Amino acid sequence: NCIRPSSINYSNIDAHSVTFNWQPTGTETQWTFEYKSSVDTAWTSIENISTPFYTLTGLDDATSYTFEVKVKAICGSGDESDWRTGTFSFLTDCDAITDLPWSDNFDSYSTGSSTAFPNCYTRINDASGTTNYYPYVYNSAANAHSGNNYLYFYASTSASYANNQYAVLPAIDINTHPINTLQFTFYAKRSTTSSYFCELIVGVMSNTIDTSTFVPVDTIVPTATSYEQFLVNFSTYQGSGDHIALKVK
Repeated sequence: NCIRPSSINYSNIDAHSVTFNWQPTGTETQWTFEYKSSVDTAWTSIENISTPFYTLTGLDDATSYTFEVKVKAICGSGDESDWRTGTFSFLTDCDAITDLPWSDNFDSYSTGSSTAFPNCYTRINDASGTTNYYPYVYNSAANAHSGNNYLYFYASTSASYANNQYAVLPAIDINTHPINTLQFTFYAKRSTTSSYFCELIVGVMSNTIDTSTFVPVDTIVPTATSYEQFLVNFSTYQGSGDHIALKVK
């Protein structure tokens, strides 16, 4: 009469942990939970759990994982349910930047179009058409400032392209490094096509998916077709955001 939990799922992913939870179907108050990752051969067993969830810790940040999990109810001595099983894939969050100076030339990322974007960055693009994948990491040693890759923006008033697009950088540990104590240096150039012209607005965001939290700090207008170095000082910023963001329009 001991019935297995009706479902199992996961939640509360952060940089180093994930919580697996299940739905009891009876009055049981103890469970056995087992898990193994896709690279493991043996199961890890956690017995006599008194809550319908288990938090797995010790994960690496910004890492893709696949776990097989199973849970069974313990209804009494010698009275156990069948296993409820599941397989789940997820990506852990990114740690905030704590060590400065920090730099990125995009050479460690895959390249292409719609999927070529760093895991710890956030891309926002308001295109109504299918060309909603800018900015992305492009591979061309001839056009990169250093190495082989660079971040490629393309903004347009055309309906199928984005009029506004953002590249939101990884979070900064603002308890250690308040934004208004920092400066941001980067290299940028404009297209060799004379009719292509845009503004690059550097700012700060507190929510990586809510553009209303974007606070502009400086506006850059690249005029040269070869790379120029730009520096933005955040000393005037007074908000609580923890992400430097680049907006092109």
